[in-house]
Amino acid sequence: MNWQFHIIQSWDDIWSDKHLAQWQNHLNQSPNAHVFFHPALVRAWVETYLPLRNLTPLFVWAQHDSGCTAFLPLVLWKKNWRNAWMKSIVPAGYSDFDYHDPVFSTIPDSPNNFWNELMNELRSSISWDEIQIDGLHDSCQPVSWHMTGEEPCPYISLTGFQSIDDYLATRSKKMRYNLKRQRKKAEETAELSFHDYSAQDIPEALAELPLMLSLHAQRWPNAYKAPQFHNNLISEGLKNHILHFSKLSFNDQPASWRIGFYFKDRYYSYMPTINPQFFQFGPGKIHLLHCIQFAIDHRLTVYDQLRGSELYKSEWTQEADTIHSAEFQKSSPSLTIKFALLNFKKRLQHS
Repeated sequence: MNWQFHIIQSWDDIWSDKHLAQWQNHLNQSPNAHVFFHPALVRAWVETYLPLRNLTPLFVWAQHDSGCTAFLPLVLWKKNWRNAWMKSIVPAGYSDFDYHDPVFSTIPDSPNNFWNELMNELRSSISWDEIQIDGLHDSCQPVSWHMTGEEPCPYISLTGFQSIDDYLATRSKKMRYNLKRQRKKAEETAELSFHDYSAQDIPEALAELPLMLSLHAQRWPNAYKAPQFHNNLISEGLKNHILHFSKLSFNDQPASWRIGFYFKDRYYSYMPTINPQFFQFGPGKIHLLHCIQFAIDHRLTVYDQLRGSELYKSEWTQEADTIHSAEFQKSSPSLTIKFALLNFKKRLQHS
């Protein structure tokens, strides 16, 4: 066996100062670390879902014979009778966060070996039915598992840009004209102002959430929002200086909000919301330019639009990564019965 594993199964051990320091140091030194496995965001997700779900931590540390180390925060989700008592292993952040790549000290030549040996380790020590991992980039996917889907992740390369004008110079003349026209139309109607919330503004930032989430739900009524998730996200993210929460106002009336993250050299555009009252003035595009400028000012080199092939993203960039979803299911009589129950439930719902 090339990988040796240590799996932490105690929340107290996970949140200990010693482990948090090890965790943060590993992220800081890793070439593929992403913000979604930052302790602050994992804590926000855990504190949200522990009261709602039966979750047991399976935080994986692994060491390869070559000296490479890996970190992957997993949880065992024991589902209720509505989901046939399935026992699913999923990454922390599932399915609210976009990326779940293991954090390696160096990218291994064969990540598939890591996944297969991890699966064998979990098989020998944990009772589970399936492993479901989403948000895996090409360099980290378990190719021998069952691949269940993939999505593009458009991004803007900011290398070499000193201002938003430098970026806009790379876009089409038509796009620049339309952005300038929309901005002028908005400024003829109202005074525009931006507010970027800081760690000192957490109560003020939390006060913005009810209206923002209400308008977001009107636009995307089927998007599930766990109770207190965004409150926890704002509090933990601002406190740890990895979350960018900003508001665009027209005459002191909120027209647009955006939640993003920034970590190492990357900005992650996570959640935009527009007040439909001002939709005709293009507040979403005006606000997006503000966030790109924020990324440039902070010397970030990538503005990541995250997963999804929404049409508006193609206007801002032609560059994209691909992320994959994979699963591994055990073969057992009990699991066959569970899947039969789930299929029966689906047929009843669609009958």
